[in-house]
Amino acid sequence: MELSQLTISREEEIKEALKDWRDIVKKYQAPCIRTATIQILNTFIPFLAIWVLMYFSLAWSYWITLGLAVVNGFLLIRIFVIQHDCGHQSFLPDSKWNDVVGFICSFFSAIPYKYWSKVHAYHHGHVGQLNDRHIGGIDFLTVAEYQKRSHWGRFSYRVFRTPLVLFIISPLLYLSITNRFPFIRFSAIKDVQRSQIINNLALMAAYVVFGTLLGWQAFLMVHLPIVAVFGAVAFWFFFVQHQHEETYMQWQPNWDFYKLLYKEALITNSLNYSNGYPAILVSIISIILMLEYQIICWKNAPWRIPFFKNIQQY
Repeated sequence: MELSQLTISREEEIKEALKDWRDIVKKYQAPCIRTATIQILNTFIPFLAIWVLMYFSLAWSYWITLGLAVVNGFLLIRIFVIQHDCGHQSFLPDSKWNDVVGFICSFFSAIPYKYWSKVHAYHHGHVGQLNDRHIGGIDFLTVAEYQKRSHWGRFSYRVFRTPLVLFIISPLLYLSITNRFPFIRFSAIKDVQRSQIINNLALMAAYVVFGTLLGWQAFLMVHLPIVAVFGAVAFWFFFVQHQHEETYMQWQPNWDFYKLLYKEALITNSLNYSNGYPAILVSIISIILMLEYQIICWKNAPWRIPFFKNIQQY
């Protein structure tokens, strides 16, 4: 049998195995109030406690402050993951409370809740499609697109893809500029532009209050390192999640949902907790794992991640 025939046969086999994927993930789509409450408490309380400790540590040594900023940066990622799930309406059973918790999270993450959620929902609806890769993800070029660029175009792209620009400069620009204005345009985004303005004004007011009460220098010395760590690691998460050897990307006419489902299930399975990772690494990997799983079905409830062991045979 020719290779092309084998490929077609395998693809049909995969489609058949995954035809009931909605039934497979259905049991994971019911949010749990108890679990959500625990996640809120064990994320926000440590974050606020460490933030206060960082403020007092300014009188001891700024190196202590920076060390604590790394820890709080990861806690801020957990806060953003809660915001992410509220945007998917999967964190709590009630949509109103999802929006309330998500809006509160946005004060910590500095990412406007409804605007980002709408952009992210568009990303989920077009994931794996090269036509819309620039919305909700880190932009990249195909080999053919790169080769068509001028020498300066290739150089600028390579500079953009360096760790310094991709994980340090870009997150700061993303948090301070990209999310402040409606640069991304598609029909559904108009509904949340007013919310974006309100979120920006509320965030500015909160910063002014804390800057005035604590002193601008102290406030910025505490909070900016936390946001910097959060931005760098969050960008790395999205980069690892979508831009690797097994990434499924096609132009829209050739895009196939079942191939995407298969690829994402493979990635989810490869990050299985049973692989013997240290506990701290598992807690980090689980965030990527959860986001991979929600690409498969974005309404899945958080922290309830099945592992697609039955996919392994393919």
